[in-house]
Amino acid sequence: MSESTHRGTLLLTSAQLWHAVSGYIAFVIGARVLGREDYDGFVLVAWTMTTLEIFVVEGVPRAVSWWTARVSEGAAGIARRGFFLTLAVGALLGGLLALLAPLIAGVWREPELTGAIRLSGLDFVAFAGFAVLVQSVNGLRRYNLQAGVWFLYSTAKVLAIVGFLRMGWGIEGAILGYIVASTIGSLGAAVLATPHIARFRGRNLPEARRLLAFGAPMASFSLALMALVNVDLWAAKRVADDEGAAGDYAGASMLARSLFFVFKAFGDALFPAVTEALARGDERQARRIARKGLAQLACFLIPVCGCATGAAESVIVTLLGSDDWAAGGAYVVWLAPSSVLWTLTAVLAALVAAASRPGRVAVMLVALLVVETLVVFAWADASGPMGAAMGSLAAAAVGCVGTGVLARRSLGAIIPWPAFLCAAGAACVIDRAMRLWSPEGWLVFFWGAVLFSAALAALFASRVVSSEREL
Repeated sequence: MSESTHRGTLLLTSAQLWHAVSGYIAFVIGARVLGREDYDGFVLVAWTMTTLEIFVVEGVPRAVSWWTARVSEGAAGIARRGFFLTLAVGALLGGLLALLAPLIAGVWREPELTGAIRLSGLDFVAFAGFAVLVQSVNGLRRYNLQAGVWFLYSTAKVLAIVGFLRMGWGIEGAILGYIVASTIGSLGAAVLATPHIARFRGRNLPEARRLLAFGAPMASFSLALMALVNVDLWAAKRVADDEGAAGDYAGASMLARSLFFVFKAFGDALFPAVTEALARGDERQARRIARKGLAQLACFLIPVCGCATGAAESVIVTLLGSDDWAAGGAYVVWLAPSSVLWTLTAVLAALVAAASRPGRVAVMLVALLVVETLVVFAWADASGPMGAAMGSLAAAAVGCVGTGVLARRSLGAIIPWPAFLCAAGAACVIDRAMRLWSPEGWLVFFWGAVLFSAALAALFASRVVSSEREL
């Protein structure tokens, strides 16, 4: 992996870490303010909004990143075209969500959520500027700018959501916080990123239809991936015996899914680097970047899963401030490994897309979504919310293997098996250590950090990343 890509990966992962932590804070405050009975409603609306937002975030904007990495001199024109297309997509999506809100709320058996669902559609429009501009600087590999804008957006989000919740505005107030934060993020991106992008005013621009041709399959596979990550939440809500049980599952989901939202940033850093290498015809360099990036990802991501599974109950109780949430710990044992596999699926999918083959991933993940929906809902009907969690893990394993096969066919031997196996061993050791003994309260986070740091030091000391063979 090149030094710039290495630094970019760490910068973007740091930004995504703060994004996840800020999201945690918002969801934790939401749980404490709304209570177990209303918390699952907030989670359902928020996850549905962020899932559909994939059309805005991962469609045309990702095409903007891909084309900018290939034709950097046309960055300004590509960004301009991408913004207007994304704004149109966001407006259309928001209008459809407003029309379908009563139907969605009816399926959830929560008619009082109709207003919040309709309000959430405004976020698609507010987010358009942010989505396009951060992908523009991503294509230029200005990861410092991309990370800076993400930090601004994440900070604005947690302040707005927590502020409106504390004011007693309920679920609709929390959703309004997302919209305010997206507006601030778009304005901040315009101030920070636009001056840099404006330097590249070349006329060698892709037509709008070419942006859509690449963006449509990108949006499709990204939407399918987010739906795959969240199907179990909807299934668990459907079969939960009471609102408290649904809240327990939502709390477990919040903890486990943080792994996905933090570490999928590796795909954001690897995508333009692999795209640029392939555009130069340097397939060897593209494989090297991909392989070392995946090795680094394994050493950070997989051991954290051991921390999550080993002390799940204690972490949930400490975060949410009540023993009433303890039952959610049992779900994390299945949901955390599921999130690891979905993260690997997302990063492998980004690598396949960088090789100009997003359509292949889209077809596979959409087909998997159909199968997972049937399996998870059937498993949930048979075994309750725990069945939904187990079904999610099974589907994630299939998705990870499938995208791994596609990545090998597209880029060659990029899977760093030594790093994966060593990291999995470290995760098992951490899980056992935390189950044998963990302190109560906030000290559990310190103990987890000590174990994770020791495992990370051992993995890098063994040179499992740096010794990956050059391809």
